[in-house]
Amino acid sequence: MITGERMAAVDENAAGLGVTQKQLMESSGNAVARAVRDAAEPDSGVTIVAGRGNNGGDAFVAARFLEDYDCTTILLGRRRRSVPRSPGRTGTRSRTRTRTCER
Repeated sequence: MITGERMAAVDENAAGLGVTQKQLMESSGNAVARAVRDAAEPDSGVTIVAGRGNNGGDAFVAARFLEDYDCTTILLGRRRRSVPRSPGRTGTRSRTRTRTCER
């Protein structure tokens, strides 16, 4: 297991070598999708829970790569957005989105 501090150093080194955040996210998401394909039987179901931030982005990329695999992928994500709570006040509301991809 790698610590958050160590991973930050790895990300910083990658950036110093010219590797973009997008490239890191694509690589991570692809690695997750490969691990799922190795572990899951064809025609099985896979649920991915995506948080916010870069790890959530990795989850969305993994779901995209799994669209080409013979499984049902359910992607659960949560985002926050400003919405009026009452006149003159703003707050946040959470929404859950589910995306099912079958191939």
